[in-house]
Amino acid sequence: MDVALAGRESNFNASDDNSCDTDSDDIIHFHHTIGFVLASVASCPSAIGRVISSVWRRHSSDLHLKTRHVAWNDNWFFEVTHPDPISYMYRIRPAKNFGTRMSHSFIDIELVPVEPFHACSPIDNGIFINNNIALVLRGECSFVTKALHVEEVGGNAIIIMDHDKDNDSLFVDMISDGTNRNIQIPSFYMLGKDGYMITKTLKERNLKSAVIKIPINGTGVAPHLLHQPPWTLW
Repeated sequence: MDVALAGRESNFNASDDNSCDTDSDDIIHFHHTIGFVLASVASCPSAIGRVISSVWRRHSSDLHLKTRHVAWNDNWFFEVTHPDPISYMYRIRPAKNFGTRMSHSFIDIELVPVEPFHACSPIDNGIFINNNIALVLRGECSFVTKALHVEEVGGNAIIIMDHDKDNDSLFVDMISDGTNRNIQIPSFYMLGKDGYMITKTLKERNLKSAVIKIPINGTGVAPHLLHQPPWTLW
């Protein structure tokens, strides 16, 4: 049985923040709106230089969505580059207290659905998972057990999709099962709707994998400007 906490988006109130004591990089990291920048400057005029500099540094490097680590609140992103019908940017959420941090970017790496799909027993298609990223279905055993089986066949990371194919909004926080097994690969959670559309398309086209870039930088870009799937509203 997996262990999860209901996901909650972070809500930050500008009135709770001491703008003069907060580094402008932190301000821009959590608040990508002109309104907040103006409010920060109004409350602390001395911050205007730092804020403008931070906006320019961060946004000038984000114009082309460079592939590097970034978190949007608790979320990360990856992009499918092939096949075309599912070539969008997807949100994923890292496990809370197991697995490792993704320390570098992967470009044109394969996202491979595992067999068996729940990964609660040793993986049959490990030769295709090796040095790639595993896509796994939630359920029937713990998140940690799934990650351990992927790690055993040499997977670079695991993405666990929700078992509800209609889930297009509810994230969960994946937590350890208390067995103290040490997972040495990055582990992420994905919405069921996104996972379903990816696996459905691969099956229809008789493809064993999708080609992806992970992670993708979405910092400073408004959600409606990201190349998000048409079936998922951020």
